Amino acid sequence: MRRRWMFGAVAAVLVLGAGVLFLTERPLSVSVVQPEQDVALRIYGLGSVEARILSRVGFEVGAALTGLAADAGDRVVKGVVCGRGRNPTLRLWPAIFSGEIDVFPSERRNMGQEIGR
Repeated sequence: MRRRWMFGAVAAVLVLGAGVLFLTERPLSVSVVQPEQDVALRIYGLGSVEARILSRVGFEVGAALTGLAADAGDRVVKGVVCGRGRNPTLRLWPAIFSGEIDVFPSERRNMGQEIGR
């Protein structure tokens, strides 16, 4: 009797295993498509723009980068413009250095009061 139960249990496991293999490992029919030409490109702009290579470079003057003519690994010759920036205060520098524009009037006024005491 025990042998009969063992044979039935083994047969049930084999039938169950064969059923699982049949359902999961059978070949699927797949349709082959042809590549299309001149497909309209759609770009969605969610996310952020980050530099490919980070470098620890400090700038003496802040500006917005408006153009870039060189990339990492490019060879450049001395004197060639690699990038362009825009800073509205840069055009005021000649007037600042010539003294036409007083950049720190309140500090000079305070200094004069302290010296006069």
